[in-house]
Formats: sequence, C-alpha cells, structure tokens
Amino acid sequence: MTTRSSVNVAANLVAALTILGWDKIIVFACPTCYGDANIGNMRINYIMSYLSSNGISILVQRTFYLNDSPDSISEQLNGTRTKGRIFLPLGGPDISTYNNFMQAAQMADLASYDYAIVLGIQPGV
Repeated sequence: MTTRSSVNVAANLVAALTILGWDKIIVFACPTCYGDANIGNMRINYIMSYLSSNGISILVQRTFYLNDSPDSISEQLNGTRTKGRIFLPLGGPDISTYNNFMQAAQMADLASYDYAIVLGIQPGV
C-alpha cells in the first residue's frame, strides 16, 4: 500500500500497532518537518485523530521542531520515558528530518529493548 496520504499513513500505523499489540503510544510531532507548519499540523492532527478513533491511546504528545538540537529533544524524551515505551515521531516526508530525534533517542537510552520507536514517515507529501 502506498503511504503518500495522511489517510494511508494513519491506516498503516493503526494496522502495524494493532498487530504488535501496541495500543498505548507517546507521540512526538514535528509540524515544521513538513515544510509548512500549518500543513504539518493538519496532517499530524489527522493522524492522531485517526489513531485515537481506532483504539490507539496517545498517552503523551510532545512537539519538536526541525531545528531543535538532539539535546533539547532528549530532555523531552527523558521527561516522558516513564509514561510509556512506544514512541511515534511524526517528522514528515524526509527521513533526514528524523536524524535529531533518533540521536536524542540514543542519548535518552531509548535504544534499549525496553522501548520501541515507530517512524511515521509520510513520503511524497
């Protein structure tokens, strides 16, 4: 299935999370990672609404921005790591926009087997 639209991304995320039995997640959303923050917010809000209406509980939602440093994101991750173990960063269509988040996750020791990170990449938006 192609994942170009927010509808397809959301449906694919629900399918994957449901199959894995992961119904409680922490979302880190980056509206500026979509190029235009307004468009990013619309896409992120749709995906989160779809997740919630399909049995996925969003325990915590945090926002990060394209130019945030890994240190800054790591502080947010450390503040949420006791609230859940499945992290869903929504960072737009370009894999490179996830670099700082993934560095921050490593700094916050989320690379251990106690945590999982599911990337919500939306190519071609």
